[in-house]
Amino acid sequence: MALNALVRKLRLKDAQEAESGYEVLQWLYSFNVRPNLRGIENMQRLLAVTNPKVMGIKAEEVIDEAPVQRLEKTSFYRELVARQKR
Repeated sequence: MALNALVRKLRLKDAQEAESGYEVLQWLYSFNVRPNLRGIENMQRLLAVTNPKVMGIKAEEVIDEAPVQRLEKTSFYRELVARQKR
C-alpha cells in the first residue's frame, strides 16, 4: 500500500522502482529517537526570534526520555531496529 502511494505521488514507473529507492534511502535515517540536547537548543534559538522568553528555559529540563524508554521496550521498535541492521 505504501509503495503504491509512492509510485503514484512520485510518478514512478512501478512499485519496484519505489522499493529500490526506499531501500537506498532507509540507510540515511536512524531509528535513534532519543531527544537530542543540541537539537533542542537549536529549536530554542530559532523560537527565541519571535519569543525571547524561550531562552529563559534550560533545554536540559525540557527533555523527558520516559516515552522513548517505553517505546524502546516494545517488540515493534526492537524488530524495526533489527531490520535496519540487516
